[in-house]
Amino acid sequence: MFKFSEKKSKKIENTHKYYSVENFQLNKEVLNKVSEKVSQYRSEFEVDAKQDKIASDLGIELYLVPLIDELKYYYNNDLCVSVAQSVVHLETSSIDRRVNSFFLESAILRMSSIWEYLFIIVNELLQTELIVGNDVREQLIENGCHQIQFVPSGKGYKVVAKPIDMELKKDVEVELKRRYKLFNISTKNKSNSLLKSVKKKYSKKENIQKLFDIYNSEEIKTVVQIRNEIVHRRPLTAKFSLAPNELFPGNAVSVNPNGWFDFDGINIIMEKNIYAIKDAINTLIEIVFYNDIPNLKENENKIFIAYEIKCNKCLRELLINEVSADFFINNNINIVCPQCKSEDTSVIGKREVNDSYYYSNFKNYSDFLLEYWKENS
Repeated sequence: MFKFSEKKSKKIENTHKYYSVENFQLNKEVLNKVSEKVSQYRSEFEVDAKQDKIASDLGIELYLVPLIDELKYYYNNDLCVSVAQSVVHLETSSIDRRVNSFFLESAILRMSSIWEYLFIIVNELLQTELIVGNDVREQLIENGCHQIQFVPSGKGYKVVAKPIDMELKKDVEVELKRRYKLFNISTKNKSNSLLKSVKKKYSKKENIQKLFDIYNSEEIKTVVQIRNEIVHRRPLTAKFSLAPNELFPGNAVSVNPNGWFDFDGINIIMEKNIYAIKDAINTLIEIVFYNDIPNLKENENKIFIAYEIKCNKCLRELLINEVSADFFINNNINIVCPQCKSEDTSVIGKREVNDSYYYSNFKNYSDFLLEYWKENS
């Protein structure tokens, strides 16, 4: 939890004045320290493509890699620079509260936002069907309250979307609002629609759970709570503000000559947060690259196996689902390589895969075999 400024006999800073632009500029000494911090925080987020556990899904990668690239560049530029500026200013005792607040508020807002961006990708990866953005949800509901009619036009028909009857619309809207649930993340599990959806749809998976566990750590909760305070109630430097009443439930005007927020230790919390989100991004990239997604709830206790196959012609190593591979093995036939159509292949092992990959692999390889056998019949 964030700390309120303690009533100590400190020198009261005059933050109720017009600051010059120069007050918020970085001098050479500060700039050098910021550059060092940025270099310390940044990451290439590279995964080991040579690890033997890869069962990647090209379709997922093509869809999500652009979003992940945006996340990486936002982290390495916007967030790293913002947090570095904030931490360096907080560690410089000669800088006053309003200047500190200027940089800290920016860093806190960006830190909270990047978690949203990360979990939006998780939402797409796991296909929860949660709607990202109330504007999109409202548009879907509005579209559902129309019916398509074919109106004669010239020698043909014109397709027209007309609103349904107002009485019918009330019932339809209720059903559509129930169907189109809004994406939301929160450090309070009851308000986290993404977490609830994932738990309902999928079995537990270590790396997916790790993302939620990091987000629910006390350090991240602290920053999210400060963000909510800034956005919904008051800036960090506010001397006079509405705040929770200490005597009875409700609001009261809080008077704090040096502002309501205690800056002590927030620099350490911000640094812990940036290392936390760095770890979370790296974990997300591994989940996508290795296709490390959980089985559906109904397949929680099932094991799905794929054979590791090496093609001796094109030298590709690939996975073939157990059902298809067993057909060839039980009939003493070499498995056909779906890349170069060679039958010069070798089985080099087995590996557990998730249900989504297994069924997708079964369909794609079956389609390939049908075409291959037609060509060679």
